[in-house]
Amino acid sequence: MTEESFIGVDVCKARLDVVILPTGEVTAFDNTQEGIQKFLKYLQDHRHADYL
Repeated sequence: MTEESFIGVDVCKARLDVVILPTGEVTAFDNTQEGIQKFLKYLQDHRHADYL
């Protein structure tokens, strides 16, 4: 059975703060076009792109 993952994103003017549960992995990306592209790639690399 596959364990469910949840992604929390706190969006503010300067950055996106991201946490993945249940692992507790935390990261941040600049809230710019480039930062958002990096965030989307991060989701794909972590197999969470299904939630977009």
